[in-house]
Amino acid sequence: QQAAMAEKMTVLIHQADVATQRGLVDCLEPGAPRNLLQYHLVLRYLKVGEDALALETFSALIDVAPDSPEAEAVRVQLAQLEGRLAAKAVSMGCLLPLSGPYQAFGQQALAGIEYALLALERSQLGRRLDIKLVVQDTAGDIAYTVAAVQALARAGVVAVVGAMVTAEEACREMQAAQIPVIALTQREGIPQMGDYIFRNFIIPQHQIDALVDYAMTDLGLTRFAILYPEEAYGDLYAELFWEAVKQRGGAVVGAVGYATGTTDFRAAIARLVGDEHVRQAISREPKEETEEAFAVDFEALFIPEAAETAALILPQLAYYDVKELYTLGTHLWHSPKLIEMAGRYGRNSLFPSAFFSGSSSPMVQAFISGFEREFGRTPG
Repeated sequence: QQAAMAEKMTVLIHQADVATQRGLVDCLEPGAPRNLLQYHLVLRYLKVGEDALALETFSALIDVAPDSPEAEAVRVQLAQLEGRLAAKAVSMGCLLPLSGPYQAFGQQALAGIEYALLALERSQLGRRLDIKLVVQDTAGDIAYTVAAVQALARAGVVAVVGAMVTAEEACREMQAAQIPVIALTQREGIPQMGDYIFRNFIIPQHQIDALVDYAMTDLGLTRFAILYPEEAYGDLYAELFWEAVKQRGGAVVGAVGYATGTTDFRAAIARLVGDEHVRQAISREPKEETEEAFAVDFEALFIPEAAETAALILPQLAYYDVKELYTLGTHLWHSPKLIEMAGRYGRNSLFPSAFFSGSSSPMVQAFISGFEREFGRTPG
């Protein structure tokens, strides 16, 4: 029945638009239906002159099914593209803080961009492109950023990856110059600055959504509290967390702020769980059965802080008998310092992160091994 099924699938494929076909390709496992979809996508792209997309789709097909009938059928037609897709020089801009106080972040991003470029150059599409990377240093300074954008415009770059610390100023200049830019920043409102502005970065809302979804859906938690620094970062994440819990039907039963630079959190914890709870914890007095209980009435505590400060808070929570709960953080907790400083008090801690080198994902492991091979070190 395979021939009849293939014929029916072909009819359905012809009825679907390109976006639907691409969506199906992305969600299907390798195999006959996916091969057939990719084959028809290649034909569509060739028909409308989208040679690069045709080649990209064909590359994806032969990567997983080089000997399939679909790959063989389209290989003949793609041979005609060799002349049209002869080496074409392309300049791509890179805008990063490679000096100054943020150079460590800029250097990390540059290594990632260089590795991605190497991977592209070795692909079927990349072998037909001569890609030149034009790198400009912003030094994390607005004036340097404006000058760097102007230099990239004079170099004739087709697009720019970067714009980190001074992303807002860089994107404003890029929009005016009509150069597409993919910014690496979590600053709010960046993609809304114009139709040439894009973003590829984890933002606060992404983190909070992932964290709250996991806590409530996977762990079944419903009651939360927040302990946060009273400054822009803490205020923003506390507000987003409260709203996300509320939208999902949970409850935030307490929220306490503290001054930045605090190292003794007794007062803040007492405001969260009650002075009597803290007093009993310090005195280690046994509670009478008839005595009013001062139990912690939340299942998880959200602390939007840096790893070093969180590592100070976690042992103090245990000391004041705020135990048997989950502690939740932001991506700033993804640091060896949390474990080094907090030790066993860091157990039952949850936080989101854009990248985890210990992931079992084949894509992640392939990236790590390839990166180590090229640069002689593990990606951060």
